[in-house]
Amino acid sequence: MRLVRKLIQGGTVAVLAVVGAQVAMALLVGEERLRLGGLALSVGVPSFLAAVLLFPLSGAAVSSRWRLGARVVVATAAVCLVNRLLVFRVWERSSLASLVPDPSALDGNAKLLLAAMATAVVLAFVAQPVMAWAARRR
Repeated sequence: MRLVRKLIQGGTVAVLAVVGAQVAMALLVGEERLRLGGLALSVGVPSFLAAVLLFPLSGAAVSSRWRLGARVVVATAAVCLVNRLLVFRVWERSSLASLVPDPSALDGNAKLLLAAMATAVVLAFVAQPVMAWAARRR
Protein backbone atom coordinates (compact mmCIF):
# COMPACT_ATOMS: atom_id res chain seq x y z
CA MET A 1 0.00 0.00 0.00
CA ARG A 2 2.88 2.37 0.77
CA LEU A 3 4.33 1.82 -2.72
CA VAL A 4 1.00 2.73 -4.30
CA ARG A 5 0.82 5.94 -2.24
CA LYS A 6 4.37 6.86 -3.25
CA LEU A 7 3.60 6.24 -6.94
CA ILE A 8 0.42 8.31 -6.79
CA GLN A 9 2.24 11.09 -4.97
CA GLY A 10 5.19 11.08 -7.40
CA GLY A 11 2.88 10.94 -10.41
CA THR A 12 0.80 13.85 -9.13
CA VAL A 13 3.88 15.99 -8.52
CA ALA A 14 5.29 15.09 -11.95
CA VAL A 15 2.07 16.00 -13.78
CA LEU A 16 1.77 19.30 -11.91
CA ALA A 17 5.42 20.10 -12.60
CA VAL A 18 5.08 19.43 -16.33
CA VAL A 19 1.90 21.51 -16.62
CA GLY A 20 3.49 24.28 -14.54
CA ALA A 21 6.59 24.25 -16.72
CA GLN A 22 4.49 24.51 -19.89
CA VAL A 23 2.54 27.47 -18.47
CA ALA A 24 5.76 29.12 -17.28
CA MET A 25 7.30 28.69 -20.73
CA ALA A 26 4.30 30.37 -22.30
CA LEU A 27 4.35 33.28 -19.85
CA LEU A 28 8.09 33.86 -19.35
CA VAL A 29 9.64 32.84 -22.64
CA GLY A 30 6.71 33.21 -25.03
CA GLU A 31 6.77 29.55 -26.10
CA GLU A 32 3.42 28.86 -27.78
CA ARG A 33 3.95 25.25 -28.89
CA LEU A 34 3.24 22.40 -26.52
CA ARG A 35 6.44 20.69 -25.40
CA LEU A 36 4.90 18.02 -23.19
CA GLY A 37 7.10 15.21 -24.50
CA GLY A 38 10.35 17.03 -23.79
CA LEU A 39 9.04 18.40 -20.50
CA ALA A 40 7.98 14.93 -19.39
CA LEU A 41 11.61 13.82 -19.66
CA SER A 42 13.37 16.97 -18.46
CA VAL A 43 10.90 18.04 -15.74
CA GLY A 44 8.45 15.19 -15.10
CA VAL A 45 10.90 12.36 -14.42
CA PRO A 46 13.17 14.36 -12.06
CA SER A 47 10.08 15.74 -10.29
CA PHE A 48 8.70 12.22 -9.88
CA LEU A 49 11.98 10.99 -8.38
CA ALA A 50 12.32 14.00 -6.07
CA ALA A 51 8.76 13.55 -4.84
CA VAL A 52 9.21 9.84 -4.18
CA LEU A 53 12.56 10.26 -2.43
CA LEU A 54 12.01 13.47 -0.43
CA PHE A 55 8.32 13.30 0.42
CA PRO A 56 5.85 12.64 2.15
CA LEU A 57 6.73 15.00 4.88
CA SER A 58 6.63 14.05 8.53
CA GLY A 59 5.28 16.31 11.24
CA ALA A 60 8.84 17.24 12.19
CA ALA A 61 9.71 18.27 8.62
CA VAL A 62 6.78 20.68 8.39
CA SER A 63 7.07 22.02 11.94
CA SER A 64 8.83 25.17 10.72
CA ARG A 65 8.82 27.08 7.48
CA TRP A 66 12.61 26.87 7.28
CA ARG A 67 12.67 23.05 7.50
CA LEU A 68 10.01 22.70 4.85
CA GLY A 69 11.62 25.41 2.74
CA ALA A 70 15.00 23.66 2.88
CA ARG A 71 13.48 20.40 1.70
CA VAL A 72 11.57 22.12 -1.09
CA VAL A 73 14.68 24.03 -2.20
CA VAL A 74 16.72 20.81 -2.38
CA ALA A 75 14.03 19.04 -4.41
CA THR A 76 13.51 21.99 -6.75
CA ALA A 77 17.25 22.54 -7.22
CA ALA A 78 17.75 18.86 -8.09
CA VAL A 79 14.98 19.01 -10.68
CA CYS A 80 16.34 22.27 -12.11
CA LEU A 81 19.86 20.85 -12.39
CA VAL A 82 18.68 17.71 -14.18
CA ASN A 83 16.48 19.83 -16.44
CA ARG A 84 19.42 22.05 -17.44
CA LEU A 85 21.67 19.04 -18.06
CA LEU A 86 19.06 17.40 -20.28
CA VAL A 87 18.01 20.55 -22.14
CA PHE A 88 21.62 21.40 -22.99
CA ARG A 89 22.45 17.75 -23.81
CA VAL A 90 25.41 17.55 -21.49
CA TRP A 91 26.57 14.26 -23.02
CA GLU A 92 27.29 16.05 -26.33
CA ARG A 93 29.45 18.81 -24.81
CA SER A 94 33.17 18.77 -24.27
CA SER A 95 32.97 21.44 -21.54
CA LEU A 96 30.40 21.98 -18.80
CA ALA A 97 31.23 25.70 -18.58
CA SER A 98 28.53 26.53 -21.14
CA LEU A 99 25.87 25.26 -18.73
CA VAL A 100 26.51 28.11 -16.28
CA PRO A 101 24.22 30.98 -17.27
CA ASP A 102 25.61 34.45 -17.86
CA PRO A 103 24.11 36.68 -15.12
CA SER A 104 24.02 39.71 -17.41
CA ALA A 105 22.03 37.92 -20.15
CA LEU A 106 20.05 34.96 -18.83
CA ASP A 107 18.82 32.46 -21.36
CA GLY A 108 15.19 31.28 -21.34
CA ASN A 109 16.00 28.10 -19.44
CA ALA A 110 17.81 30.00 -16.69
CA LYS A 111 14.85 32.38 -16.33
CA LEU A 112 12.49 29.43 -15.97
CA LEU A 113 14.70 27.77 -13.37
CA LEU A 114 14.99 30.94 -11.30
CA ALA A 115 11.21 31.38 -11.47
CA ALA A 116 10.76 27.76 -10.38
CA MET A 117 13.04 28.21 -7.37
CA ALA A 118 11.32 31.43 -6.28
CA THR A 119 7.84 29.97 -6.74
CA ALA A 120 8.71 26.80 -4.84
CA VAL A 121 10.04 28.73 -1.85
CA VAL A 122 7.06 31.09 -1.74
CA LEU A 123 4.56 28.24 -2.01
CA ALA A 124 6.37 26.26 0.71
CA PHE A 125 6.21 29.22 3.08
CA VAL A 126 2.54 29.81 2.29
CA ALA A 127 1.53 26.14 2.58
CA GLN A 128 3.52 25.32 5.73
CA PRO A 129 0.83 26.24 8.31
CA VAL A 130 -1.76 24.07 6.56
CA MET A 131 0.70 21.19 6.20
CA ALA A 132 1.69 21.43 9.87
CA TRP A 133 -1.99 21.43 10.88
CA ALA A 134 -2.64 18.36 8.69
CA ALA A 135 0.40 16.56 10.14
CA ARG A 136 -0.78 17.21 13.74
CA ARG A 137 -4.28 16.03 12.89
CA ARG A 138 -3.07 12.77 11.45
